[in-house]
Amino acid sequence: ETSDVGFTGAVQLECELEAGGTAPVNNYSYTTDTTDNTYDNTLTDPGEDRAEALSATQSINYDCNSAAVDITVTNGQSSYTAPTGAGASALTAAHAWAWGKGDATTATTAFTLSSGDATLATDEATDANGDIQVSIKSTWTADGEELFAANDYTATLDLVVTAK
Repeated sequence: ETSDVGFTGAVQLECELEAGGTAPVNNYSYTTDTTDNTYDNTLTDPGEDRAEALSATQSINYDCNSAAVDITVTNGQSSYTAPTGAGASALTAAHAWAWGKGDATTATTAFTLSSGDATLATDEATDANGDIQVSIKSTWTADGEELFAANDYTATLDLVVTAK
């Protein structure tokens, strides 16, 4: 007598954070050296560089089990405290986001947040192992005057990579 024996199972789509990205556990600091920022010292003594921009880039690695992913950001915010009163009132700044697939040098595609959210890519291909690296860049640029108001500058968002 013959009896059929069969087995079936399903593996759910998933992506997990992979160790090895540059994203630290805590907040990342803006760099203030000339490799990441632009300076203007035409209004000061030679050798006294004054920051016109602050920037930071984080690269995050994801280990997925799919050929493609959707990449979105949520809860995006950027803030600083401008000077109050008559003094230094022209020292204002603007913020911009950029992203890229790959290491920090790829974070060149600008994006804007609509109510804190944005879709960066749909059906973005992963590598042969189902992995993908996403880099996010945050840049503050001084408006007009050559330097920033002395204060804290922050920008945060949640990066969401969803296996498809």
